[in-house]
Amino acid sequence: MSSYMAADCCPTDGYCEALTRGIEIVNGVNNTTFKATPVGTLQLLFDPENRADAEYILQDEGAVRKIRVKRLQRSTEADAQEGILCLDAEQMPYVEQCVTVSKGVTIGFESTLDEMQQYCAAYSRVATGDISSMPFMVAHLQKIMAQMNGIREKINSIVIAEILGNIGINVSTGSNAPVTLDMLDATTGGKLEKGIQILNHQMVENEVYGTYLISGFGIFDRFNTSMQYGCCNQWGLNWDAMNSAAPYKYYKDLKLKDMTGNPDIFLAFAPGAVQFVYYNDVLLHNRDGRRHGNTLYGVVIDPLVPGLRYDVAVEETNCNGPFRQPKWTINMYLNFDLAFIPENAFKPGQDRLHPPGGMSNGVFQYIAAEV
Repeated sequence: MSSYMAADCCPTDGYCEALTRGIEIVNGVNNTTFKATPVGTLQLLFDPENRADAEYILQDEGAVRKIRVKRLQRSTEADAQEGILCLDAEQMPYVEQCVTVSKGVTIGFESTLDEMQQYCAAYSRVATGDISSMPFMVAHLQKIMAQMNGIREKINSIVIAEILGNIGINVSTGSNAPVTLDMLDATTGGKLEKGIQILNHQMVENEVYGTYLISGFGIFDRFNTSMQYGCCNQWGLNWDAMNSAAPYKYYKDLKLKDMTGNPDIFLAFAPGAVQFVYYNDVLLHNRDGRRHGNTLYGVVIDPLVPGLRYDVAVEETNCNGPFRQPKWTINMYLNFDLAFIPENAFKPGQDRLHPPGGMSNGVFQYIAAEV
């Protein structure tokens, strides 16, 4: 039997693995503690469509952690000459980003030794098929998931703030100001095709290929939610069919309203335009499952954001208030940052995606309206 299955796994190796396995087992349990606030912008960044061509190289510069991202600068019409000629070839320039990972978030809580051991014993039984022990296992996971919701929301808020400060030029308008799209009839609630036509047309104008990604809520959410009901409106438009063939993926994010002051704003992304770059300090320093002094280290998955793992430090103290009793302080934390398409990815003044005044970097903002 592996170490994480032991009833005393908490103060020894395997606690974080037991947490991860427990989270996988109870994921979807209808308990208010396990209900998570939508963090669509963060989830969107981990969408396989967004990360398909992502390649990261973690490097150290002294004590500074950086993640290097490489791209090729594309050529333009000005680089080609008419005729069949012998030209001096130049090496294609790489556009390298070295993103300093400067953002960090931590959340913590306490747990008694008895509680942790009870969790591990219950997990050991559930893992072997005894589901009657599930309530004892869920009790401790409630603390983990409740705190995970907080750290996830905090990361999402930081991500949104960074994105809002890096909205690119929309070549359709020559500006990075939000474009208002008429999407619903204010009287009937009926959907208007014009708004989605303009959105799709502008994505093409900005050379956004593949399935683009959207985070938001408000009117855009109402537009999408009702698409799955019924067939055709009074103009014969089959919105159910249009929903199944939608050119975008939609992620709900209620935080955008709070941070922009507009409940109907939404963000549209070209696949790969923004990358969430992070590293697990525990894995980087080979601490996973290891004890250093009175602290045990590990990593734990986030079930709501597949691909995201948090570092965990479980620190032992010997006093619980005035009593001589073992107690554990559990911290979840993460080092992360964002990588946007850099300014020199497209040639200024030559490439149509780099007009005067800015660059189309694949990040756009819109406002859904009802008229």
